[in-house]
Amino acid sequence: MNESHPMRILFNQLANIKPYPAGVVEIPEILPGIAFFPGGTGLWKDSTISEWPPVPEGGVMILGHNFGSKDYYDKCCRKWRGDWLKSPTWRNLLKLLNLTGIQLNQCLFTNAYMGLRNDGQETGPFPGANDQRFKDECRTLFQIQVNIQKPRLILTLGQYIPDFISQTSDQLDRWEQYNGYFERLDSSPPGPIVDDVEFNMIPDFHTVLVALVHPSFRVANARNRVYNGKTGYDVEIDMVRDAMKLAKL
Repeated sequence: MNESHPMRILFNQLANIKPYPAGVVEIPEILPGIAFFPGGTGLWKDSTISEWPPVPEGGVMILGHNFGSKDYYDKCCRKWRGDWLKSPTWRNLLKLLNLTGIQLNQCLFTNAYMGLRNDGQETGPFPGANDQRFKDECRTLFQIQVNIQKPRLILTLGQYIPDFISQTSDQLDRWEQYNGYFERLDSSPPGPIVDDVEFNMIPDFHTVLVALVHPSFRVANARNRVYNGKTGYDVEIDMVRDAMKLAKL
């Protein structure tokens, strides 16, 4: 049944981005539990059910950086069968989604960069980010995912995503110059929330984007965000709630 699922078809398309650049290896298979794509389906489901839920069309896309290292993937296989849901990333992300009222079954959890780090590192720039061909292929796959889900709202996680996503839409091109500095992004147009975004590969589809700090570093970094004249941890919650209104969620 799952072989014809859109996320299986998308996973099979990862073969098109080979060869992987130095420091990046392919993901062998989709993990059976809950996990960000491409490590898992990116869909929230009951762990006792083997059939994958449908892609939540018109929902929320949660766009992270990368799935992590080969060591982390192997640990997921041995210990959890999916992502470690008690990790800082998941703990803080689930809290944010709960506070804003976003339902987990509304979400597609995915990543900008495909493949796994081969060096054991879990944070920092992705090894393939300097390979222009690979980066462009990942941008194409991102837009394919958007076309599959047609999300009303996209939440980007972390400092590396504004640059990655800036080349996929004219409305986001100024995000490239912020180079991961949220204080610049917050104080300059178009700001942390961008409405009516149209992607280069998907004409006539529009969505709303919000640039958030990575949830694994939320305690350290979210306090510095500035929005509507306020600063502190709660402003990202305000950003998401306002973006939800724009997205009619």
